[in-house]
Amino acid sequence: MNRIFQQLLDILRDRRRHLYTAMIIGIIPVGLYSRIWFRSVEDQCAGGILCTWGEFAPDALYALMFYWIARWIWINRSFAWAAMLALGFCYGIEVLQFYHAPWIDAIRATPLGGLILGFSFLWSDIVCYSLGVGFGVMGDVVLARFSFRLSSPTS
Repeated sequence: MNRIFQQLLDILRDRRRHLYTAMIIGIIPVGLYSRIWFRSVEDQCAGGILCTWGEFAPDALYALMFYWIARWIWINRSFAWAAMLALGFCYGIEVLQFYHAPWIDAIRATPLGGLILGFSFLWSDIVCYSLGVGFGVMGDVVLARFSFRLSSPTS
């Protein structure tokens, strides 16, 4: 019991997890807002950059959130490992959209179920997931280099 308590304390003290927690909590409203905003102006879109952003950004943000969740849970694993896990999860959800049994379509009919599971397979979603996870990895690499520079001794 004492070991489990110590592991929980270590998790709570890990500053890297604090950063991932803040990013996960912050990206959820941004992703939801981007989806809601696009649906509100979808009929008025004439193919401009904002319409492109509104159509594809929610999927990229969804994948980025799953990358950050993977990094939060498996903080000591490599960036590539977390990226493969997040992509596998997102691609799996996308492929699952080919499956339309009544029970899963009933879940999709709920607001949360529709957001998580989606409705129909799109190749553009695969590209968006790849871009979202790619941005997450790039951000981690930059943060790792920046953190290293901050903590390295100066001579």
